[in-house]
Amino acid sequence: MRLVPRQELGIWGGPEAVVSTMGVMGFDGEAKEMYVQSYFAGLGVTLDELRRNTGFNIRTEGAKPAEPPTSTELKLLREKIDPERIFLQSE
Repeated sequence: MRLVPRQELGIWGGPEAVVSTMGVMGFDGEAKEMYVQSYFAGLGVTLDELRRNTGFNIRTEGAKPAEPPTSTELKLLREKIDPERIFLQSE
């Protein structure tokens, strides 16, 4: 069986980002590789820890600590998106 590139099949797109409990990863369209956009330093995550917990070499140059959510964003998350706290931890 031959693997056919997505472009050859006329399929476009792909993932834009991956959000994990450690940070946000983006994709370099030209290099076709994942990189760290931002990491959750406010939760104690470091780039070294993120690299150790990734199963492959991931680029971290240019990664910045993520901005904490605003009070408006937290309210939206808590009251509209996850009011049953399925994903968000209870306080």
